[in-house]
Amino acid sequence: MVYRVCSRVAAAAALGVIAGGWVNSATAQSLSSGCNLINDPTRDGLYSSLGPFSLPFAENELIELTASDPTTVGTPTSITLTVGGSVVSTDSFPGSLSYQFPSDPGTTSVGWGTDGGNVTWTASCSLAPPQAVGTTEAVPALPPYALLLSALGLVYLGRRGLATNVNR
Repeated sequence: MVYRVCSRVAAAAALGVIAGGWVNSATAQSLSSGCNLINDPTRDGLYSSLGPFSLPFAENELIELTASDPTTVGTPTSITLTVGGSVVSTDSFPGSLSYQFPSDPGTTSVGWGTDGGNVTWTASCSLAPPQAVGTTEAVPALPPYALLLSALGLVYLGRRGLATNVNR
């Protein structure tokens, strides 16, 4: 009987956390127009460079790029991503680049390219979890109402009776 009581308490707590996460995801931040431009399928293809273009981006948006074969018109050896006029990521070819905006940059310039020739680019932009600050790691926080939902679940189970009669 203790097992049934504990499992129902755990289920009620889990329900509150899951419901809290579900409600929290429903109010998720939408992507900026800069992120949406990078996600445009025409950004994937065979070319040497793109940009710089200036558009709004938002905090925690993550730009991810890959450069791979096939290539044309030259022999690339490296790839570069620039944000706000500064090189933020480089890699040898073939390779990948990424950059996560640590704060809201507003409108900023973004561009990427290779040192020679056309390469096959794949570009994406998404909302990433917040970056760690200092030496501590970022821990996803539950929304404030998750605890309330857990408590309401426990009250509900308490009113129905936590234990069930095993001699049915």
